[in-house]
Amino acid sequence: MNVELLNKVKAVITEEPRRYDQQAILCQGEELDYLQPIERPPCGTVACIAGWTAVLAGPEGIERCRIWETAKDLLGIDKLQAQKLFSEIDICTYGEDDTPEMLDRWPYAFAKAYEDAESPKERAAICVERIDHFIRTEGRE
Repeated sequence: MNVELLNKVKAVITEEPRRYDQQAILCQGEELDYLQPIERPPCGTVACIAGWTAVLAGPEGIERCRIWETAKDLLGIDKLQAQKLFSEIDICTYGEDDTPEMLDRWPYAFAKAYEDAESPKERAAICVERIDHFIRTEGRE
């Protein structure tokens, strides 16, 4: 697992929380219309963990239709680990705990905290905790 690259992703997200949205693989310009103007970052780019992984790898990392696959390869993780780290947050699909069918996404506690967050800064902090947990569990959770 490329922990150095994951730490770079955390740094980008922490530096400007408005650049992070787990629901957006990689959005720029007019694609940000779903955000309120105050939530849009000055740089005009918003991405999820996979998107920032690809962006930080440089031009060879950005092939929009293959960002998940590229990010997975750059991080040296397998498909299930990528699903656990890169999945979108949809708390409606979770039960009250992490049942076996839910193990291909964020652990419930992180997903719930992300959904309950009230600001980009809170969501970014939860993302950093999520990445740290992923590293600590060596991609198992």
